[in-house]
Amino acid sequence: MGILSVKALARIVVSAPHFNYSTNIISSLTYFSILKRNPNSTLLEPVLEGLSKFAHFLSIEFYEDIVSTMENMVQNEHLKTLDQLHCINTVFVILSGDGQLLNIDPSKFYRLAYRVLNQLPFEKRPEQRKNQIIMAAKTLETMLAIRKKAVPLSRVAAFVKRLLSIELLVLFISLRISQPS
Repeated sequence: MGILSVKALARIVVSAPHFNYSTNIISSLTYFSILKRNPNSTLLEPVLEGLSKFAHFLSIEFYEDIVSTMENMVQNEHLKTLDQLHCINTVFVILSGDGQLLNIDPSKFYRLAYRVLNQLPFEKRPEQRKNQIIMAAKTLETMLAIRKKAVPLSRVAAFVKRLLSIELLVLFISLRISQPS
């Protein structure tokens, strides 16, 4: 079944109110099966996007499993930068809601986000770069602003420093490109 077929089916099912509960179960199973069994699928990007958008609606029983899956995925060298950002955002959406009751240390995800931010200036495709920057901004907002009571000032300062160094690098790259040879 292609992506268009799945989207068409989702539109039909969502439009019928009495199917909402079944749709939620099927959607959850689809998300988890793609994440667990086929992490290199072309469906990975929309699954991660949907999961990062709606993670706060999931049952708390799934949180630890999702967080460990997201950690494994972000550490995958072959995962696209945008997908890594979606994974990190998903974890922080979970940890800013009911997931704060769990005993999950977010420090590794702060380190992973710090590392992923370095990849932003090197994206050559403008549309992809725009999507990465938007997702990075959402992730940083979730990490630093929404969870502000749980974030030390030194960590915020480190991210500000990283963002400033990225800005300088972007400026340098754009100046080099705009200069005639």
